[in-house]
Amino acid sequence: MFENPLSLIDISSQTTPTQLNELHTANTTRPRKVPIASLRTAQRYFQGRMDGLDVAVKESIYDGLRNNNKIDPIAVFGSADEPVVVDGHHRLAALRGWFHDKLDRKTNVVWVEGDIEDAMDQSFTRNQATSKAYSQKDRMQHGWRTLCIRASMGKLFKDDGQGTFISTIKQHQRAFIISDRSAKNLRGQMLRLLRHLEFDVSKLQEELSNDLSNLQDVRWPLGVREAIDCFISGEDLDIATVDFDEDVLMQEMKLRLYKAINPAWLSNQYNFAKLNTAFLSLLSNEATADLYEQVAWVVDDEDFKETIHRDIEADKAAWGLDDNFDF
Repeated sequence: MFENPLSLIDISSQTTPTQLNELHTANTTRPRKVPIASLRTAQRYFQGRMDGLDVAVKESIYDGLRNNNKIDPIAVFGSADEPVVVDGHHRLAALRGWFHDKLDRKTNVVWVEGDIEDAMDQSFTRNQATSKAYSQKDRMQHGWRTLCIRASMGKLFKDDGQGTFISTIKQHQRAFIISDRSAKNLRGQMLRLLRHLEFDVSKLQEELSNDLSNLQDVRWPLGVREAIDCFISGEDLDIATVDFDEDVLMQEMKLRLYKAINPAWLSNQYNFAKLNTAFLSLLSNEATADLYEQVAWVVDDEDFKETIHRDIEADKAAWGLDDNFDF
């Protein structure tokens, strides 16, 4: 089969985290230089950017190659015959383009120590430490992907029948570089899934390897919630197609705020107009998603209706309204 020398060769669909771990453990040679042609990517695990490679970054590496500048070694994981890029996707793309007729040429690599969890963390933190810092949506997607992979390997929950996480909220917060609340939101969705499976960790591993094998690819936050809702209710859903929908996100936030804010406050047209204007001023998906993280899951879904009901009953009593009155 003809191979385009400019294309990265991705093996995400051909391997699993467990298989990559086994290949990495069995690899005792770990050469410091490998042929460019041998390098593979597994962007499902090691490319945190939802929007793909940045053309400007790749072009800047091209400029360096034109001037005979050395480039940093590419961080790799897995086997010696087909090392998988952990960090250095832009460098590999530039090398494949520049040396398209000499792909047997060798380039410097550095092997990641530890297991695939360590490799995923390094894929994220190595980028975060440079000017190519991740956006909020990338950080959240990376966090969700990591939780799914760890759960599929039986490394997310303790097998105690109670849904106890192995890592603390603080550890996840630091690992994904997100707020405590955002870490709670990520963990909460995975806990919903485990609760539905009656806290059976083995069953969760099985589902994430079969019917929910693509769950890690679903877009956070609405895509994840919809996918889990459908799984719990038994509905069919092609979760690979669930994507970020800003309009739905806005409506969800408005609904949540309407329930959480005193209805009398929102009945004032001036107040409602201010709230509406604030939402309309959000011009990017990233800003919308960031706000959603702050307002959507202030309390757990299971507690939300009870909280709102209690507040409404208190308002009825304060205003002297009849018990049968409905807002």
